[in-house]
Amino acid sequence: MAHQAAVTGIEGDLSGAATTRLYRIQLQDEKIVVVQSIPTLASSSSATPNDSSLGTCYSAALAAVEAADADAQRVPCYLLIRTGTTPDDDAWLFVTYVPDGTHPQIKMRYAFSQNTVKKNLLAAFRITDSLFASTWNELTYKGYTEHVALQSVSALSADEKERALLETAVHDVTASIPMGLPGMAAAINGSLRTGSPHSSQSSLNRGSPSASSSSLAFPIDDKLRAAVADDLEIGGSVIAVVANETIVLHSTVAANADLATVIPADVPSYIVTRLDESTDAMTFCCPDTTRVKDRMIGSSARSSVLGFLDSGARRLGKRYEISEVEDLAPLAEMRTDAGIGASTGGDATTIVAAPAFQRPKPPGRPRKTVQ
Repeated sequence: MAHQAAVTGIEGDLSGAATTRLYRIQLQDEKIVVVQSIPTLASSSSATPNDSSLGTCYSAALAAVEAADADAQRVPCYLLIRTGTTPDDDAWLFVTYVPDGTHPQIKMRYAFSQNTVKKNLLAAFRITDSLFASTWNELTYKGYTEHVALQSVSALSADEKERALLETAVHDVTASIPMGLPGMAAAINGSLRTGSPHSSQSSLNRGSPSASSSSLAFPIDDKLRAAVADDLEIGGSVIAVVANETIVLHSTVAANADLATVIPADVPSYIVTRLDESTDAMTFCCPDTTRVKDRMIGSSARSSVLGFLDSGARRLGKRYEISEVEDLAPLAEMRTDAGIGASTGGDATTIVAAPAFQRPKPPGRPRKTVQ
C-alpha cells in the first residue's frame, strides 16, 4: 500500500499492512483490540488465491497464531488475512471465527460487532471477501479455497449470511437468557430495526413469514409437499429437515408411533402434526447440540416452512419451538391450544371432551409457543 488510512474504533497496532499477513482481533471489556499480528513470508510476485505460495504464507500465519496461543482454536476472534503475497496485491479476507460451544452471550457480541469491526477496517484495508467459521478447519487454507470455490454457486449473498448469523445469535440468547436483564431488550430491539414499524423482537421470535420479509427463501421438495398434502391420520406427523439448502422430507410418522425416537437429535427439524381434518400444528425443534451453522440455516428456513404451511388448504392452528424432544407437546395439548374441541353440524353441536389426565409439564425451561 502506498498510503494506509487511520483506523478508528479499534485499539492496537494495525500499521505495516504491506508486510503483515494476519491480524487477530478480539472483543475485550467492550473494546475491539488487536491482540496479534503475523508478518508475511517472502514469495513470488504472481500469487493468486489458489497459488501454493499463498497457501504456504496463509498456513504459516495460522500456525503462528496457534504457537502464540494454545487456546486459539477455542477462543472466538476476528481475523484479517492478506490473500496476496506482494505489496501490490492488497486484497484481504475478513474472518469471523466463533467456535462451536461458545456461550450464547459471546456469540451475540461477536455477531453484533462484526459489521462495526469490518467498517472500521475498510478505512484502511481493501477487504474483498468475508468468511464465517465455527471450526478451525473451516478457516484453514483448505477451508478458504473451498469457500472461494463455493462463492460462484452459493445461494446466499454476503448480506444474507450476515443477517442470518445475526438472527441466529439473537435466537440463541433469547432462548437461554432472561429478557429482563438491564438493557438487553433495548439492545436487541434497537440493533434489529430495519426501517419497518413492524420489525421487532417479537416478530423475529415468532418466525412469521409476513413479519420477516428479509428472510431467505428455501425451496420445498416435492416429496415433502406430497406428504403434507396427503390424508394423514389425526395424530400423524411429517418431519422435515434442511438438506443442500432445500427443505426435504425426513420421515412420516403414524399416530401410534413413538415420534420422539424419529426426530433428528443433532439437526433442526420441522414437525407437522395433523390435529384434525382441516388443521395442522408445526413444531420447530432445534436441539442444544446443533452446530452453529446448522442452527443458522434451520432458523433461516423456518419462515419458508411456515409460509408453505400457511399457503396450504389446511389451517395452521399452532406453532411451537422446542430444544429438547421431551418437550414435544402431546396431541391433546396441541388440539386444546389450537382451539379444537367443539364442532357444529347442522343445528347440533358435538363437544369433544377434554382428556381426564394430561402429562405434567417437565421441569426446566418451559416449552415456548409462538402463536
